[in-house]
Amino acid sequence: MTTPPPIPPPPRHTPGDGNVPSGHKPLKKKFVRREAGAQGETIRCQSCGSPLELRDPARAQLLTCTACGAVLDLSGDEQKILRKVLLEQTPYSPLPLGSKGTLKGVEWEVIGRLVMKGSDSEETWFWDEFLLFSPTQGYAWLEAGEGVWKFLRKARGKPGFDPRHLVIGYRPFGHQGESYRVTERDFATVDYIHGEFPYIPEIGARSEYVDTQSRTGQLLVAEWTANEVEWLTGKIYSPQEIQKAFNLKEMPKTTSAGVGGFLSGARNSQKSAETNLAVIVIVVIIVFFLCCSGAGSSGSAGGGSVRIGSGGFSSFGGK
Repeated sequence: MTTPPPIPPPPRHTPGDGNVPSGHKPLKKKFVRREAGAQGETIRCQSCGSPLELRDPARAQLLTCTACGAVLDLSGDEQKILRKVLLEQTPYSPLPLGSKGTLKGVEWEVIGRLVMKGSDSEETWFWDEFLLFSPTQGYAWLEAGEGVWKFLRKARGKPGFDPRHLVIGYRPFGHQGESYRVTERDFATVDYIHGEFPYIPEIGARSEYVDTQSRTGQLLVAEWTANEVEWLTGKIYSPQEIQKAFNLKEMPKTTSAGVGGFLSGARNSQKSAETNLAVIVIVVIIVFFLCCSGAGSSGSAGGGSVRIGSGGFSSFGGK
């Protein structure tokens, strides 16, 4: 598997020290202003003129208009319309933008959403990555898929080695008093963007990642492109905990994940279901073929066996 071409920045990027994105300075925008009755600072969409509230106006660089679907580049002194999205085709989200919840004693608001895509030669799968914002704590990510929710923030005190060397089956390694084991490694591509971001994510941007987890449940995640590496740390939450934290009326709908010594990776959201369906179809075809063969050759005795693989999943949730 080759290293992806340089595509800065990576599709998931926890901004700098929790307040300012790495390599970016706070921006002063002429078009940001406070409007009467608004709780935060607002802009007018350059496409349709609708008022749009910014949660972090000094650092917002991309915003989707909730009225017309225009994707606005706010990185300069003037707005730029990058493209438009069809709002009526917005994929289902277990956490709508504007949802507020308390995790680790901090109230967070969902301000952005990325739908990520993984694929191999046989199938494609998707998962959500929600950008959370707190006026006092900065940014965090909440990743959702296959019944697993991962809360991640930029790691303080990074491991002293290159994560590109980590693969499934790699021996456990120590970091800050914890022993970590690789649970998953693969590529990811940005498939959908919605909301406010302190950087400019791009559709089709590709990165590579490796997920590791300690026996105590601590997560350590690395994500990289050819010219940038990002380390994040966090923990796993159950759907019940997310429902309570965000005061949701219904359980957030994601596919279930297996539980073993380690929980399966959240990134496999659609993959297990697609693999199971493919296996069922193959079994039906084989049974039909055998029945037809048996009907046409009475008294004959068959031999041999049919083996159907598991699709290459590792015991720790790798793809």
